[in-house]
Amino acid sequence: MQLNAPLSLSARRSPGASTDGTLPIAHDGKSDRLMETFNFILYLMAVLTCLTCTILLGRSYLYTGVRLLLWSTLCFVGLTINNVLLFFDVMVWPTETDLRLWRFSAALVGLLFLLYGFIWESEDKP
Repeated sequence: MQLNAPLSLSARRSPGASTDGTLPIAHDGKSDRLMETFNFILYLMAVLTCLTCTILLGRSYLYTGVRLLLWSTLCFVGLTINNVLLFFDVMVWPTETDLRLWRFSAALVGLLFLLYGFIWESEDKP
């Protein structure tokens, strides 16, 4: 994998420099593994954060019965599914499958639940 960094003003043109004003940056295997590990942790934290929010909102709904918490829980269920699919799309099967449609659909359904809750629950109040 070859990435390009912008050529600084003080850098001199070398024979290996490209004509578009960028210098090639070589990556060793160690930095690639470090970046893959960082991405793995980042996507996993996103899944765990959404799952935690889903559990906490659902638990709060069961204790209080406030319906807006129900709609928020259902929204976070969709967002959690979105993040799980993102994890599989990017980390597990990066080139084999494209889960974009499924990811966007899960997020859309979750947000539609929340939008429904905002609209219909606000009409019940005088």
